[in-house]
Amino acid sequence: MITIETVTLQVKPGSVQPDITTWSERGGFLESYTQMLRIFFVVRPPAYNSIGLADFVPAVSDNGSYRVPRVERFLVVLDKVNAWLTQQRPSGFRLTNIQTLLYKQNWSENMDTLQMLYVEGDIYPFYARYIRVAFVVSRKPSLPSSPSNVRGPLTTKLFVPEMLGTPGCCNPGTFENQIQLRQRLDEWMKATAAKVVGIEPFR
Repeated sequence: MITIETVTLQVKPGSVQPDITTWSERGGFLESYTQMLRIFFVVRPPAYNSIGLADFVPAVSDNGSYRVPRVERFLVVLDKVNAWLTQQRPSGFRLTNIQTLLYKQNWSENMDTLQMLYVEGDIYPFYARYIRVAFVVSRKPSLPSSPSNVRGPLTTKLFVPEMLGTPGCCNPGTFENQIQLRQRLDEWMKATAAKVVGIEPFR
């Protein structure tokens, strides 16, 4: 098992097409979406592993105003992940990847990250960002199992495209492309000798 990722997929009436690579959306109309799990793996003899997912959501700190409460910051949620990981160190536990996901939130209800279907098109939608940890655990203790691949607390760094050209009245300006951004990431990795667990683009 290499990675386990959660992918958002548009649902058309009566059909779900997980292998399409392009689709259209109608502005101002309600659209239905579902989340699916996609795994990338290499075919080998059976590994006797179980797949696990653990979700860590921001807690509400106070009720706020205009129906939008104040919630914990992202780094506070990451602290929860680290606290959980310290309890998952038996031989056979292996972290595969980490994702930050958006949850369309109705603040009158608790976050239910097990929900797999939601509808877009509200005039004022609200979203919460949470962390999903994907992992595998050996189900065959008699077989040699890999030790946990997590060493030390997880940290995070965000790389934002730098502005190269100033914006004008009719354009948002120009920004670094992916290659330029990746060069900055490479330089940071060389300077810090960081062991990277995962890299993800997100909006």
